[in-house]
Amino acid sequence: MRFSPPDKLSLSCPIGISNKLIEDFVSRNENWLIDKKSQIESKVNIGVGIEIPFKGKLFSICRGDHLLKACKIDEEKLLVVNDGKEVGLQVRNFLIKEIKETATPLALRFSKILGENFKSIKFKDTKSRWGSCTSDKALMLSWRLIMAPEDVLEYVVAHEVAHLKHMDHGVKFWETVKTLCEDYKPLRKWVRSEGITLFNYNFSGT
Repeated sequence: MRFSPPDKLSLSCPIGISNKLIEDFVSRNENWLIDKKSQIESKVNIGVGIEIPFKGKLFSICRGDHLLKACKIDEEKLLVVNDGKEVGLQVRNFLIKEIKETATPLALRFSKILGENFKSIKFKDTKSRWGSCTSDKALMLSWRLIMAPEDVLEYVVAHEVAHLKHMDHGVKFWETVKTLCEDYKPLRKWVRSEGITLFNYNFSGT
């Protein structure tokens, strides 16, 4: 069973399973579903004065002075340009720029360790997965990962790069992940338990 923000529930089961068994399964996991849903109940519209996580730390969004030409981090502040542009769009573009500059070198370093090359790397705002690797070796990552702690982003990059060598999630795949990110298990747990909170932030209409 997978919950995809804001309100999509997907359930995979064997062909021919009865509706009663499906209903019973959902009922038994009702508390899990309620917990996941409650984590994204309160959307945060990005704007001046709002705190937003960046690389695992909270920064308050503030307007910069008239000399500021691009968003930047300044101590505990994320400064946005005071030129009338939507704050949400400015912050979104800043996060995308930052994850490109952070994740791309990681992917290159990890792929070099494995002796594998990827065709491309793209950054999207996905709802059901944090990353992917296609059979033709194209990588994709959610740009929202730049809001997570840095070691979490490192784990997800390692996970997707490991798929360049093993497309499944078998024993050899996880051994490869461990080669790239030794202490990956607590990071994988963070993605599963806390990752959903990164969808709380709304970057449009601000």
